[in-house]
Amino acid sequence: MAERANGILLDTSVVVAHLRGLINLQDLTAPGEPLFLPLVAVGELYKGALKSNHPERNRLKIDEFLRVAAILYLDLATAEVYARIADSLEARALLFQRMTFGFQRSRLSAICPSHA
Repeated sequence: MAERANGILLDTSVVVAHLRGLINLQDLTAPGEPLFLPLVAVGELYKGALKSNHPERNRLKIDEFLRVAAILYLDLATAEVYARIADSLEARALLFQRMTFGFQRSRLSAICPSHA
């Protein structure tokens, strides 16, 4: 297993807010604290730039930001961790859906006996 790194893992929405000037990541992080951005988030940023009114300008902003953030590339270990987390979350969601459906069905039965 790879060693753990210190730093902050950024989401696309946080980077967008930073690039738009809504937040300043430098104010929210310690000096020299590493910033990490998943490869998928980089793709989302580039897609957003392409869809914007100023694609070239926004692409330059993204590229400039990427000088200070490390890109996290996907590998097999990442895929395995994702699969475990997704499976666990899916199992919890199914349990929640079953619980919620049972609750909704019992409420419906109380209101409308024909649905009992």
